[in-house]
Amino acid sequence: MKVITQCGFLFFVCLVGVHCSHLLPFPVPASVLSMLVLFVLLLSRGIDPSSLKETTDVLLGNMAFFFIPSGVGILAHLETLRDDALALLAVCCAATFLTFAASVAAVTAAARLQQKICGKSMKGVEPQ
Repeated sequence: MKVITQCGFLFFVCLVGVHCSHLLPFPVPASVLSMLVLFVLLLSRGIDPSSLKETTDVLLGNMAFFFIPSGVGILAHLETLRDDALALLAVCCAATFLTFAASVAAVTAAARLQQKICGKSMKGVEPQ
């Protein structure tokens, strides 16, 4: 019964995210808003993280199951993907490079900020 209650709470948070996405004047995915609502609730101690542990363990343990619809969708559009394979590969490579560059910039900025505030650097990361 506890898992059903916890799952119901998570679905309620998802419902709040859906309603918030309809209220905003610009498009934002409901799933992103739902994660933000849950993050704020956890951060503000509005909900205890351990109260969701059982359900989140079940969901994380069965994560592969949730990717089945995506895999079927990819197979359904395999011909389209084959036609645009070069463009898709270019976008994936560019996105990978940009993600890597953003990560490097974030770690470097964090190292500089830590050195400025604490006077010591992060282990293995020296700001330039």
